[in-house]
Formats: sequence, structure tokens, C-alpha cells
Amino acid sequence: MDIHIKLGKNASLFSGPDTAFEEAIETSGRYEEMFLERSPDPVHVSRTQIVVLDDAIKDPDFLLPMESDNIHVMLGEPELRRTKEKEKIRAIDFKRLMELENNLRSLPFSTIDKVGLDYWYLLHKLAWEVSPAPVRLLTQVVMEPEEAWGWNRTTVCEELEEHGFPEVSRGYREYYLSGWEMFFTDFRNPQVMREVVSRAHEVLESSFNRAKKIRSI
Repeated sequence: MDIHIKLGKNASLFSGPDTAFEEAIETSGRYEEMFLERSPDPVHVSRTQIVVLDDAIKDPDFLLPMESDNIHVMLGEPELRRTKEKEKIRAIDFKRLMELENNLRSLPFSTIDKVGLDYWYLLHKLAWEVSPAPVRLLTQVVMEPEEAWGWNRTTVCEELEEHGFPEVSRGYREYYLSGWEMFFTDFRNPQVMREVVSRAHEVLESSFNRAKKIRSI
């Protein structure tokens, strides 16, 4: 779950720099307690992502969301975009896909010395690129690129296959399936963890290569 916060002029997420760490760790602990109170025996504790928008909206590539049933306002009135931005979304997503080239070049050096739980830290960083990469590829070819960002993983795989990207779909499916295997083996099987890293690399590489071919046609 993403929680987006716009603080406004001179406001801060914390009371002050001297208490920021204590407030942060207390908040994360309280969230976990509240989650477990409501779901005493979960498969896992769902992770939140708190995004402070004040700096993000200064980025020229940042797009405000359009009105959606997926947005739940907790406090205040959010600023929303009123018009579709098909070509801008495609351009931003293509730019992000091309930026994968540097990640692909550096990944062998990030992987060569990893053992055991080191793979978890590597995968935590890779997840931010792997999860959106096939969606960014689809926004280049579907009629409504904004809709692609609301699809679940099953629909993403189906759309990849329908649009002629079967190898991306296969790698994406295997990435998540091997990720679940890693989870259910308690992150204790390095062979499984290496498999997840391999599938992550496969998704990034195939998404990058397919995007290059689309723009070169």
C-alpha cells in the first residue's frame, strides 16, 4: 500500500531532526502491531510505502494521478490530473526502460560476491525495477497506457502474450513463482534465491531489448 503525503510549505513529516528516528521506528512498530491485531496469522505482513510528494512533484516526469476508485483520501483534498497524458506516459516509461541498460551492465558485479541472505538485499533493490519493467513495455503498445498501470500481474502476463512478448511474460511469471518458493523456504535456500535473481535479470533484459526494437521499427 502506498501512502502519499503532501506536507505543504515549511511542514515536516517529523516533529524535528532530533526526534525523527525515534518517531519513524515507533510508527513502523505501531503499524506492525495494528496489522497483526487485525490479521493475527498472516502469510506475511504487508509492506507500506510512504511517499512525500513535495519534492516528487518538482520532477518534470512526475504525473499527478487521475481520479480513481483506487485512491482513498485520508485527509485533505488531493490535487488530481484531469486529462489523459498518453504520449507523455509512453515517453517517460520508454526513458525508464532505456535506463535499465546501466543496471544490466552493473548487475554481474553486484551478484558475483553474494551469498546467503546477501541475495535478499540484492533482490530488494532489483524489485523496484523488475516489477514495473513489463508494464512500461506494454504502455508502448496498448491503446490506453494509463490503464496498464492498474493491471494485476496475471493481466500483465496475459497482455504481454497477446502483444507478442511471450518471453517477457514467461520470465515475469517465473520471477514471482520462484519468489514465492524463496518465501516458503524462509530465505534459507541460496539456490532458490539465485534462481529469483536470474529471473529478475531475464525480465529486465527482455523488457529492455523489446523496447529498443519497438522504437527502432
